[in-house]
Amino acid sequence: MFELFNEKTEAEVITKDKLYIEYLKVLESGIANDSFVVMYKLDDEFCISITENIYLYHIVSGIEIANKTVLPWTYVDSKLFLGDSWWESDKDIIFDIQNLPVMEFIKKYKMI
Repeated sequence: MFELFNEKTEAEVITKDKLYIEYLKVLESGIANDSFVVMYKLDDEFCISITENIYLYHIVSGIEIANKTVLPWTYVDSKLFLGDSWWESDKDIIFDIQNLPVMEFIKKYKMI
């Protein structure tokens, strides 16, 4: 972690670190916490999270240092608010983001 983020961690080995333990909790429960967000992967570059709000994330997977994967999770490098989920199901929102023209999606979820 220090090599990647210039931050010290609580443990020398990542699998014993508090952040890694938080990652495992989210992975097991499917419930977000302060450190990790549960998302639907749209493709290799984008995911969305759906709660009362819909956010689009640009992601980077498999961060490597010296040809060695450092983090087991996907890193988010940007986030964009897309709208409100209202009464729509996650399945419908995912379908809409993949199939509606941008303006139609905005009208439907931001009520413009």
